[in-house]
Amino acid sequence: HRDRVLRHTENRREQVAGGLWRYWDKITPIHQRMPPDIDDTACISDLMSRLGGGAPQNEEFFFLNRNSDGLFFTWIIPRPRSPLRSRYWRTMLGELTYERLVVYWQTCAARRDDLEPVVNANALLYLGDRAETRPVIKYLLGVAATGSEHIDKYYRDAYAFYHAASRCYAHGIEGLAPLKKMMEKHLVSDSRDGRIGPTVLQTALALCACLNFGVWNSQAEASVSFVRKTQMPDGGWP
Repeated sequence: HRDRVLRHTENRREQVAGGLWRYWDKITPIHQRMPPDIDDTACISDLMSRLGGGAPQNEEFFFLNRNSDGLFFTWIIPRPRSPLRSRYWRTMLGELTYERLVVYWQTCAARRDDLEPVVNANALLYLGDRAETRPVIKYLLGVAATGSEHIDKYYRDAYAFYHAASRCYAHGIEGLAPLKKMMEKHLVSDSRDGRIGPTVLQTALALCACLNFGVWNSQAEASVSFVRKTQMPDGGWP
């Protein structure tokens, strides 16, 4: 119970107006320069909901931050085509500063209309299967079908993609079931030690995806051994 309280306290402290979050925490100088984003807001909101504390009332900001195909933009910024909703525009206009409006976009690789597969998968995890999120399910299936799992600007490989999609499936998004078959070409070990992909992190992501999709075999057991063997004395990994 104490750990839950501490997590909720920490999450609430980093929350900004409207029940939104930014990637960097408030003690980091760049925090004031960057806008809130769908990815962090979705993951933290989902965590808070599952811990039993209730997610903030922020769904409006998700659904007003989509393109014409119903997919979620990464950055939560004023979208001119959004309807006149008082809470939305009060929050968005309150977020505007010269640094967020101009400087941020000139000093990093982020773009106002970034639209990424894993970010959309994390939004789907939080919002669940409903009419408004069906375009995301179709989009994720299309990404896998075309072999484009690595195109995400912030999660740059197929292992992160399948991990994110598998979490959605494990939490009731049945429409992603076809990904079970599609992921097989990526979640296989190509080395004698059980490693999947070039790093232990990618091996771990692949194993999590296998667990979430209910796909397990003797090769997965070898990969588990690889993860265990590469753990360092302090409990971490290279």
